[in-house]
Amino acid sequence: MKKNLVILVGIVIVLSIAFLSIWNLNSDYSKIIQANWDFEIPNEAKYSQSYTKDSGSSFNGDGIRYHIFNYENEEHIENLFAWMNEEKATIFSSSFSEAITSWLKEIDVSVEYHPDYTKCLYWYQAQEDNSELIVCWDKVTKSLYIIESFM
Repeated sequence: MKKNLVILVGIVIVLSIAFLSIWNLNSDYSKIIQANWDFEIPNEAKYSQSYTKDSGSSFNGDGIRYHIFNYENEEHIENLFAWMNEEKATIFSSSFSEAITSWLKEIDVSVEYHPDYTKCLYWYQAQEDNSELIVCWDKVTKSLYIIESFM
């Protein structure tokens, strides 16, 4: 009887570990970014998500989503996009920083989690439905700030 109990406990532990591993793989927001914007943070960058906030769920999937990723290997981030060092206008704002500040204010993100615009390189993408994505890369803090506005 004790032997069966030990085997049962072992099976439960193994299944729990397997479930948690699968959960962690599927909860990586980089996979969702891939589906929405057709890019993924390379695993070789050895990244981790350090902050997330959004406007909550909505029936249409619209709203603001904000994620901060930290990484170890810069070369994989450097090759991710054709980074811009100057700000441009977006669909609804005169600059990237204006758009980001507006979006982060809308979802009540504390200023300590805002990117330092003076240190960032940028990448921008818009979709036909006027959804927008701005990625800020801060080489000093080894951070990627990913801000999405879905319409």
